[in-house]
Amino acid sequence: MMKRWGLASKYEHPGIYSISIGSQIVYIGKSTNMLRRLAQHWVGIKISKEHKYKVLAEAKKRRLVTTFDVMYYAKETSSSALEEELGRREGELIRAYEPPLNS
Repeated sequence: MMKRWGLASKYEHPGIYSISIGSQIVYIGKSTNMLRRLAQHWVGIKISKEHKYKVLAEAKKRRLVTTFDVMYYAKETSSSALEEELGRREGELIRAYEPPLNS
């Protein structure tokens, strides 16, 4: 879907992303390919088995605006350095924003 909307280039990178309901960040995650990971979240919302997906599905049902955004693009390229960079940065952002679905 994001490819159809022309948004793929924004997300086809390693980095940190957020999911917001309205203006509140409710989840922060990391991925080596954010586009693929966001697609997995869309499927999760439709299936609604995990708590975070139940919350996001309920927000969608109530017609609340749910958005995905890039918070940080990774700079490292080697696997081990990339994992370390993303893990460190994700932790910093989770501590700063305290999103309720990151528990």
